[in-house]
Amino acid sequence: MGKPTGFLEHTRSAIPDRAPLDRIKDWNEIHEDFQEQKLKEQGSRCMDCGTPYCHTGMTLSNMASGCPINNLIPEWNDLVYQDKWRDALDRLHKTNNFPEFTGRVCPAPCEGSCVLGVIEPPVTIKSIECSIIDKGFKEGWVKPNPPKSRSDKKIAVVGSGPAGLAAADQLNKAGHKVTVYERADRIGGLLVYGIPNMKLDKKYVQRRVDLLESEGIEFVVSTEIGKDIPAKKLVDDFNAISLNPAKRLGLTSGTLKHKSVADLIVFDANKPFILNRELLHSKVKNTPFDGQKLQGRVLRTFVKGKEVFSR
Repeated sequence: MGKPTGFLEHTRSAIPDRAPLDRIKDWNEIHEDFQEQKLKEQGSRCMDCGTPYCHTGMTLSNMASGCPINNLIPEWNDLVYQDKWRDALDRLHKTNNFPEFTGRVCPAPCEGSCVLGVIEPPVTIKSIECSIIDKGFKEGWVKPNPPKSRSDKKIAVVGSGPAGLAAADQLNKAGHKVTVYERADRIGGLLVYGIPNMKLDKKYVQRRVDLLESEGIEFVVSTEIGKDIPAKKLVDDFNAISLNPAKRLGLTSGTLKHKSVADLIVFDANKPFILNRELLHSKVKNTPFDGQKLQGRVLRTFVKGKEVFSR
């Protein structure tokens, strides 16, 4: 928590926006820098909640409630209030690969779930998050941290959007050799081509990409899988590919729930099949493996002694 009486002493104050007459002169971000003393005051407003709903990411009525990645929000709010910025950065990085992105463009469902928001304007969580990571880079605390040892596994990540970059980051931390393929001419996906500069300056995206590259991740741009590189080459060259294997194996939707315990899966490793994108259980219906002949197929699945899938 922050200061026990902080929410009584200070009102909400978000990062101020630049004056409109200044903003129309360039494409830079619209927000100004926040004074550290102001941030400490905002951190002090974080209460000692019995249940801090801000970081308990849940879905209520098909809407996000709380932080989807379970950021340790009360902890780094308190650390900012105590002027322990380095510790706050460490706590932030425990759950968030790229806080400089989420701190700028996230719609902040955490603030919508803030307990203080029941009676007062909520804590400025998003502003504090962004300021923590920006100070970390400014002070030189964020440095390349390649894994101390490498496995013999090679993994391909198709697509360099925020999900692809996060997957690559985690796999690289685990010691695997990761290659990220992007069909556009620069790395970032949605971060580069879907979000305007006034919300997310592309220099911050490139700064993170440079950091990931210095940690050992290889990036290949202007390369579309299935067009510039055959999908089969990925299967042959890599131990794993970051595409949903259930879709590739032709499992029906809802066959197994997340974290379900399967008693038995009957799998024919020699059975080939042709993947058809129309059979995918997704909204996008897009895969670089469309029309490819794949090897191996799930035939039957049993959960708790009951057959839940058969072909």
